[in-house]
Amino acid sequence: MRNGKRSGLTTPDLVILSLLAERGMYGYQVNLELERRCVRDWAAISRPQIYYSLEKLAKAGLIRAGESEDPAAGPDRRVFETTANGRQGLPLKRVALLWQKILLRSLSLPR
Repeated sequence: MRNGKRSGLTTPDLVILSLLAERGMYGYQVNLELERRCVRDWAAISRPQIYYSLEKLAKAGLIRAGESEDPAAGPDRRVFETTANGRQGLPLKRVALLWQKILLRSLSLPR
């Protein structure tokens, strides 16, 4: 951490980290939540970007992947959740401003 900020976290990383701070999710659930909140286009988060950010955040120790206990989920299904470092490192003011911009942008988009 430099100057009180985590270096190297992009907007997609912060959006995904903030979603996982709400609750643990599979990668596809992150994708569905981004679509539900109309965030995907504004934050430039493609499906491959989701998995890239998940791996990046895991390597940084901000999230961890746990195995699913749901046998119907299939093999190699991982639930991602924030670690204590991820929750502490989440710059709340920055994320709040980010979500405010997303909300304002989604309200101004034609439906």
